[in-house]
Amino acid sequence: MIQPHLPRTNPAVRSSPSVSSNNLINVLNVVNVSVSIVGPAGRGLRSAASAAARFMPIQGGAKPELFTAGTDTSTSTVEWAMAELLKNAKSMTKVRQELVTEIKQSFPKNSHLPQLPYLQACVKETLRLHPPAPFLLPHRAFASCEVMNYTIPKDAQVIVNVWAIGKDPMIWEDPLQFKPERFLNSTLDYKGNDYEFLPFGAGRRICPGLPMAAKHVPLVLASLIHFFDWSLPDEIDPTELDMSEKFGVTLEMEQPLLLIPKVRK
Repeated sequence: MIQPHLPRTNPAVRSSPSVSSNNLINVLNVVNVSVSIVGPAGRGLRSAASAAARFMPIQGGAKPELFTAGTDTSTSTVEWAMAELLKNAKSMTKVRQELVTEIKQSFPKNSHLPQLPYLQACVKETLRLHPPAPFLLPHRAFASCEVMNYTIPKDAQVIVNVWAIGKDPMIWEDPLQFKPERFLNSTLDYKGNDYEFLPFGAGRRICPGLPMAAKHVPLVLASLIHFFDWSLPDEIDPTELDMSEKFGVTLEMEQPLLLIPKVRK
């Protein structure tokens, strides 16, 4: 993804290990460690990964926005998922049981993901309730058209409110409830073909980071749950967790999630 955009006039740049094909993997490993170990210690899940990407040296002309756009949205999704699972103990128990059955004592890998349907359902339910980009990115109508008796003039800016779509009671049963079960035995997916569920957008302007997020977010979440028990500071009851939202380009928790980890035996 990055290699084609690197300068080709300097042979030294092409041969440098710092811009090898493993560079993106190394970046993701740094972000993964930051989320799993640094974040829960009291800084909030999203801050550590964002800082890791923001201050990481970018080699060969690759744009920093490529990394910050992916880390902010991914870490906010992991943060919301952890908050929802803490608040819904039955769902957390089901995820743990699934991980113990399928992964046992090993580390979560890409090959495990197809065997973790409930974990995947939790990620989808989190994206429905808390889409990382609540209004996606602005679109432009390249020609005048009519949609449901509304005329959309040429060059009009179009904002898609996926946050509201995900909470529409005409589409979803109990739309404000965290119910991963709604995605089990369902073909509903976030790849842009189901217009009631568009956390990554659709069509030619669909989020280019979707393939990475589809693997990275479940793996981070699985690692956090599989290897640690989590509690709130000051013995706060998880059911009283503040789920207020802070709207922006990305949808974040108004009060960053602070958790205390305990290594699972």
